[in-house]
Amino acid sequence: MNVLFIAIVTFLVLSLPFNPHAPDSNIFSLTRSRLNTPTDVVFNRLARYRPQNTLTPADALLRSKLTSLNARKVYLRFGPDTLTSCQFCSLDNIDSYLIYYLPFNTLLPHLLHMFLVGLVTSAPFGGREVARWRNKFTIAGLALAAIDLYIVSTYDPVQSASAAVRAGQVPPSSLYHQITLMRPLALSIFDGICALLIYLSATNRFFFIPPSQADQVDQLVSASLSS
Repeated sequence: MNVLFIAIVTFLVLSLPFNPHAPDSNIFSLTRSRLNTPTDVVFNRLARYRPQNTLTPADALLRSKLTSLNARKVYLRFGPDTLTSCQFCSLDNIDSYLIYYLPFNTLLPHLLHMFLVGLVTSAPFGGREVARWRNKFTIAGLALAAIDLYIVSTYDPVQSASAAVRAGQVPPSSLYHQITLMRPLALSIFDGICALLIYLSATNRFFFIPPSQADQVDQLVSASLSS
């Protein structure tokens, strides 16, 4: 329970938009720019939000990459780092950016989370009452990871957007910025539910399973030996 409590608080903090590891604001929303706003106009507006009204080196690099609709799709879907850092990616093949993005941004958080779930539900660490939930929690964690992978792999920031966004009337939203904060929130809720189920079963409030005959015999033998 203590390990789960620490995990819940950690994931909850990581889901806050002002935490130190939160992604930078979506530049389209920040500058109130539309999907078809010229690149120079977007970054001239962005400079107003930077110290001394000067773009940072990261802004300048992003400006050199954000020159087409496909590049803007990649930015909205996978974030600025993927767009500017991937050396083997091509705008003609958006899936190449997906291959670059998935391992560290999607798979690694869920792998670490599954390791945590496996640790707290192991019999040597959590006891037999907790270990009974191991398979159920593992399947639920894998299902959560599959949903995350499906969203990241299939979402199109233009086709899935509202008609106003596609028509260039309002700024587009960024899947990358949203899911980077929603992912730890989902993991925090998941661990909170796990902790609640473990507490209810361990205190026999719900999900009580009567001891088997073998367990009853062991308890009687232990009691007789202790007396």
